[in-house]
Amino acid sequence: MVAVELLILLIASICDIHTRTVPLSLTPVAIGATTFYLLFEYMQTGNTASIFVSFGCGIGILTFFYISMKLTKIGGADCLIASTIGFSLGCYGLWALLFAFLLNLPYVAALKVQKNEHEYPFVPFLTAGYIGALIFMCQQGISFAWLF
Repeated sequence: MVAVELLILLIASICDIHTRTVPLSLTPVAIGATTFYLLFEYMQTGNTASIFVSFGCGIGILTFFYISMKLTKIGGADCLIASTIGFSLGCYGLWALLFAFLLNLPYVAALKVQKNEHEYPFVPFLTAGYIGALIFMCQQGISFAWLF
């Protein structure tokens, strides 16, 4: 699952950097892969908690980004990609978003200093945040080898 999500995030990052657009078809693929995995896990363990946590975090992040999209200049694709991160990592998706925002701050500060305000790709920062959350999970002793 991590490999699929990481591949989708890399494709979205490349598209966002080159064209400033992200194919919306990537979101259902990411959510479908996560749903498939969660159902497989449920069939083996009978644990429904991970399903509810993943759906809750995904919907919570989607709601936060949707409100941000309406109030600021954040794009719709950023909103959908962020929700897939929350959906696939659960509560650790919040760490991924925190890492993404922290990585984004120097870039935004440099744009403000140069007085060069323009649209910029945010999905690469989300991808870096996702990788940062995976590293954080490893340091916490959580093995994510089963996610591959």
